[in-house]
Amino acid sequence: ELVKKLSPDVVTMDYEMPVMDGVTAIRHIMAEKPTPILMFSSLTYEGARVTLDALDAGAVDFLPKNFEDIARDAGKMQEVLKKRILTIAKQSKATVNIPTSATVDAQIPLVKKTSKRDSKPSTTRANVRSSTSKQVQAAPLSARQVTKTRSINHPVDLLVIGASTGGPVALQKVLAKLPADFPIPILVVQHMPATFTAAFAERLNGLCSISVMHGKDGDILSKGTAIIAPGAKQMIVSGKGHKIGILNGDERLTYKPSVDVTFGSAAKAFPGKVLAVVLTGMGADGREGCRLLKQSGS
Repeated sequence: ELVKKLSPDVVTMDYEMPVMDGVTAIRHIMAEKPTPILMFSSLTYEGARVTLDALDAGAVDFLPKNFEDIARDAGKMQEVLKKRILTIAKQSKATVNIPTSATVDAQIPLVKKTSKRDSKPSTTRANVRSSTSKQVQAAPLSARQVTKTRSINHPVDLLVIGASTGGPVALQKVLAKLPADFPIPILVVQHMPATFTAAFAERLNGLCSISVMHGKDGDILSKGTAIIAPGAKQMIVSGKGHKIGILNGDERLTYKPSVDVTFGSAAKAFPGKVLAVVLTGMGADGREGCRLLKQSGS
């Protein structure tokens, strides 16, 4: 009722509320007066599932309910919260239409699961050229959405995707559209807490035709399989490009997992043979990794 009356720029919301739970409230708000919503979440497996439900319903982003999980210094906690709220507010002003849950649901096809593929190392190359791009039936995009298109004139042996704020919903849309026989392996780095990435991988695996798994040290890269980087760890390509390694990583790194770390290792393992995608979000993670990939010819 207050959202309809006051038209706020941003709403911050907990899942646990006395009259209506947070996910139900989000659905009502997005149906009646779409507004950017920042959820507060407990860092548990169940909390992760609820938060992913909230993002599906239309929430823009989430933060841990216990701010000590963000930073031990009170001043830094305040800065993180303020920055996140201001970023969401600015993004909302730049967005003409905030998608309602109905719109989001309509854009995510409910794909019937096919049998899981075997986990042998991939030897198939995807030659992504203009001729193959004609076979892809994509929705028409406005001139503002596309500045230019460009075919890729080198073989692609690996797809890597990096995402931050807004990534969970966007990744769900993208990965759900890939066919079960997608010809190369996929590595996904999404900024998420450790307790969230396993639930996220589980959800994607249920929605997608491709197989989606939570990354474990030594997992084999397989065509038609996406591996989600585990939270609080770093994921690298190792074993001459046939498997992944999961590391604790340097404490000085801001992001765990880090897009730069995974992209940089892919540049070494698959020089000139990677397709890298960075989804818009917060921060510059992925910039240096993209630089290394481009230098290697990808």
